[in-house]
Amino acid sequence: MFSTLLALKALIVGTFAIVAVLLYTTASLGRRNKEFSEKSDLYTNAVNFHKRFAEYTIWFTIVAVLLTETMVRLQGGFQQKEFLAVHLCFSIPFLLIILTLRFWQTGLKNKSLHTFLAYACIMFFIMTLITGGVLI
Repeated sequence: MFSTLLALKALIVGTFAIVAVLLYTTASLGRRNKEFSEKSDLYTNAVNFHKRFAEYTIWFTIVAVLLTETMVRLQGGFQQKEFLAVHLCFSIPFLLIILTLRFWQTGLKNKSLHTFLAYACIMFFIMTLITGGVLI
């Protein structure tokens, strides 16, 4: 059982590392879109790459959360209930913002709001990682 939990923790850390890299890449591609004219093919390609990496980020986040929940259930639940509330104060807004960015407030509709929400999403992700790392 111990080796299974250790392997699962390693898999979780790796998956969240991939999510961090994808989130950074998505943000970098989004910033890069400002360099091109909206009517150019380069702009269209950059937007498509940005969308694709955003999709990957969401899917890997789902996988990472499912892996984490599996590990927590195998361990018998959370030990620090008070700290779990702090963690949820960051993870729930992260989830809501990333879904808002994907489905309702795309950068094609309102770039400045999309940019603000994207940076807030990154901040909540970092805080979720920190508090989640303490919980695990």
